[in-house]
Amino acid sequence: MPPSGYLVEEVADGVHWVTDGGYQCAFVVCDDEVIAIEAPPSLGGLVTRAIRDVTSKPITHVVYTHFHGDHIGRADQFPDDATRIAQQETHTMLRETGDPLRRLPDVTFKDSYRLEVGGQILEMHYKGSNHAPGNSFVYLPRQKVLIRSLERRPPALAGG
Repeated sequence: MPPSGYLVEEVADGVHWVTDGGYQCAFVVCDDEVIAIEAPPSLGGLVTRAIRDVTSKPITHVVYTHFHGDHIGRADQFPDDATRIAQQETHTMLRETGDPLRRLPDVTFKDSYRLEVGGQILEMHYKGSNHAPGNSFVYLPRQKVLIRSLERRPPALAGG
């Protein structure tokens, strides 16, 4: 692991992943902004630092793949005005949990949601409860990258 405590790499056009060797998350650089996907506590505030290693563009959207604190427990590091997006069950579970570090989503969806921002497209899909209620898959069709969330596994990014 680099001295910074994290590794940040571009996986495909504008899609980056950040890892501390255990947990990982991702972000997407758009024309004028950034979309953050998750923020595990093991990385603390280093997710924002990793984004700043790549770009100074503002973080305008945050995607929660599910409600577990070990994946979005440091979503508080992102700007308050960034739009949070999650599946409806994730919203329900976060409301019940009441953790101030995991702000409720601003936008929710039932089965799927398509986000088009600054030349990038993210498709979020809920296929039923698997890892957790509301656990969603994030797909970037142009790059053919799928982001899925599982516990402490090798990077869950697939391309090609």
